[in-house]
Formats: sequence, C-alpha cells, structure tokens
Amino acid sequence: MGIYTALITRRREVQHIKYFSYTVKYGVPDPGGGQGNLHTPPKPVRPLFWNLRP
Repeated sequence: MGIYTALITRRREVQHIKYFSYTVKYGVPDPGGGQGNLHTPPKPVRPLFWNLRP
C-alpha cells in the first residue's frame, strides 16, 4: 500500500504544480482544479497595441 499512497500523493503534487503554473501563466486560478486537461485554457489577453504592430 505504501507505494500506492506514494503514487497518489505524487499525483496530487503534480496537480498542484499544474494549478500554480496555470495561475502564474494566465493570472487566474485553474477552473479544472489543477487537472490541467479538463478544460481548454483561455487565451492570454493581449494588449490592443500588439495588433497594431506591422
């Protein structure tokens, strides 16, 4: 059982890492609860002047 619980805790750690990296990337908490693959992340909002560049 020990190995099994270790795998579960490791999995939770990975989810937390995904959650925090998502929060850093998009500035919002992950609506998928850190799962990362349950939803498509929103596109980062660009400043308007980016579109005006040649």
